[in-house]
Amino acid sequence: MLFGRNSHPPEYDSILESWTNGAEEIHHSIAVNLRCDSRTSPDRANLLDILFDHPRNGDSLMNGVKEYKKKRVQVQREPDFVVEALNHDNIVVGRSDGGTYLDKDVWLVNVLDLNGLHRLLQWAKYRYPEFASFPQSESDVEISAWWKSRFEGFAQSEIDHLIGTLLAALTEYVPASQYQPTWVTTWKAMEPFLNKGADRWAHAVGVEKDAGRWLLLLRYPVRQAGRMAAPTQLDSGWYQHFFPTPPELESGHPMDLSSGAVEELIPEYIHCQIDFKGSEFEDAGRRYGQTKGEPLFDDCPARRSRHHKLLGGAHNALINKWMPEVW
Repeated sequence: MLFGRNSHPPEYDSILESWTNGAEEIHHSIAVNLRCDSRTSPDRANLLDILFDHPRNGDSLMNGVKEYKKKRVQVQREPDFVVEALNHDNIVVGRSDGGTYLDKDVWLVNVLDLNGLHRLLQWAKYRYPEFASFPQSESDVEISAWWKSRFEGFAQSEIDHLIGTLLAALTEYVPASQYQPTWVTTWKAMEPFLNKGADRWAHAVGVEKDAGRWLLLLRYPVRQAGRMAAPTQLDSGWYQHFFPTPPELESGHPMDLSSGAVEELIPEYIHCQIDFKGSEFEDAGRRYGQTKGEPLFDDCPARRSRHHKLLGGAHNALINKWMPEVW
């Protein structure tokens, strides 16, 4: 089975079976996701098949998934997830027929990893005096130290100006599409975690971050985001912490990585890179912070089982039929 269907070339079954029964947790998780992610349309599956090179083995399929994310999502001005002909049923805002699952006044939040923007800022340092001293090195230690000196040494008005300039540079940066897609949840869903630090922000949206990375929050309404969709494994690429949802649900749901108690799931959406102005940082309460490397719930089968049960909720029969518990 591939993407919830049996109409696919036979090579997939043997590869996914070997991944499912193997010792690699990453391969096991992604194999289960690829088998069950029925949000992926037949047309998108065919595009993956084109990138599944010969000889058709596990390495080729892994590279195909990675290449799909790079070529069909990251570097496209109109990535596959917003193309109605390819992804109509997963588009939750902005469909041509007017259908929508979200009110356009609902507030969204994006967790922006400042350390991850080092290539942008190495470009910006020769164009914006605010970043002239940004390190040439890609060392996380040096980049984190640079941001720390700003956040701890600047007045709030200077920080506002710096972040506004950063977001302006991101808009101007020609290869900005490499940051596609933008992953968001709703502000309401993030509210319980707002005062719990940068690690908790990341874990809540299903992202693992090393210690020392600087994150900040951007808050803006649905109407600013443009067309939005519920994500698939192909949009996530070769990422084991992604957990798909069946098409009967109105959104994706990130797998919370926290080692603490998790009582409910939050929604997950993606949209194209948009222009930010700095007001989004201010609207989020000027929240920024440095990760401390707080531990994950590192038992992968138990973490996926916890998420699966939460995903079931009132839809237990639906979820178990869609994705049997095989961890």
